[in-house]
Amino acid sequence: MNKRNLAVLAAVLLVAAALGVRKETVGAGEIGLRTTITGAARVYQAGDKVLLFPGLTRLLRFSARPVRVELAGDEAIRVNTAGGGKKVEAMVRYRLRDPARLVKRFGSARPEESIRAEIKKILSRRINEAAKEKKGFMATVPDRVLLTARLLESLSAELEPAGIAPMNLDIRLAGETKKPV
Repeated sequence: MNKRNLAVLAAVLLVAAALGVRKETVGAGEIGLRTTITGAARVYQAGDKVLLFPGLTRLLRFSARPVRVELAGDEAIRVNTAGGGKKVEAMVRYRLRDPARLVKRFGSARPEESIRAEIKKILSRRINEAAKEKKGFMATVPDRVLLTARLLESLSAELEPAGIAPMNLDIRLAGETKKPV
């Protein structure tokens, strides 16, 4: 390297240090998404090093492992049936496929809460539709198995455009409510 190239490199490094440019590593079990103020985004995998410029870029981190969402207790899905109301508890496991599509659909502030709300909305709508279709809602094991398969299909169809892949779903009746909900 000649003296001029070395001087240019030193000047660039000095300016980068003065601006607070830093390098971060995406952790094990994480997917990183570097976004810029222009809206451009790039996905990084575990172990990748990401160069960040303060005020211009930021690194969002998401779990690369399956995520579990439980809708139980006060969060259980309320269902209107002919004989009154019922509560249905659900557990969904999903894996994030594309963080860029996720952030585009739900924003970057709190995507986990947005995903949870979206899952609850989809399940509530589909379970209430199923309860209206059939008397004796979820009365037998085959009914529950068929409903679970239909719900998982619905989740996949509605969440796939956001880069989310539902893996499995478990539902069960949690109890009766005194009056229709």
